[in-house]
Amino acid sequence: MLINVGAWTEVKDYNNSLTLNRKIERKVKELSGRKTLYAHTYYTEDEFWSIYNEKSYNEIRSKFYADIVFPDIYSKVVVKERYEPSISNAVKRLIFQKLPIS
Repeated sequence: MLINVGAWTEVKDYNNSLTLNRKIERKVKELSGRKTLYAHTYYTEDEFWSIYNEKSYNEIRSKFYADIVFPDIYSKVVVKERYEPSISNAVKRLIFQKLPIS
């Protein structure tokens, strides 16, 4: 069974947001659930790999040479510092780095 619950809002208090996310992660684990990995995670690396099968994951990455090309999934989804979204910074990057817009 899959139940997808999401909450989206402007983060005004990062520490409170971090605390709430950690509570959600603990509750999901307590209920034998897993977060889908399209979202940020706040797990420690040990917690993350205790939930997601690191051995099988690394075997597949190695088989298809992803381990030498791409960062691992934990590195992609974990939040290690406060995220500061900025529309003006994105626009500057588009203008000055001439990134393609599709």
